[in-house]
Amino acid sequence: MNIRIYQIDMDKDVERVQFKNLEKTLNIAGQVNPAIYSQVYANVCDCNNLEDVYCKFNVGERPTGFTGHSLSVSDIVEILDEENKGTYFCDSFGFKKIDFDTSAVCTSTTHHLV
Repeated sequence: MNIRIYQIDMDKDVERVQFKNLEKTLNIAGQVNPAIYSQVYANVCDCNNLEDVYCKFNVGERPTGFTGHSLSVSDIVEILDEENKGTYFCDSFGFKKIDFDTSAVCTSTTHHLV
């Protein structure tokens, strides 16, 4: 499965939505703002679905090249494969497909992830 993972850069999270579920994020910020996220992984991984991704990047052995914290609520997983292609918000229970403009993700190399 070809994926990218995005996590909130704490230095840009002025509304403090890191680790908040989708409903609370929308209530606080009105949107899931790509400008406060940094890409922490981009590669093919040996996963078949989002639950596999969660297990691998939360409790499993994380692959080389992963620079973030354990996959958690508020993180975004982008699936690049044709089947299930899209961006998914890691919610309190499972994932929710959302519109997320990956071109607006912050590209600063000085970011502070938990």
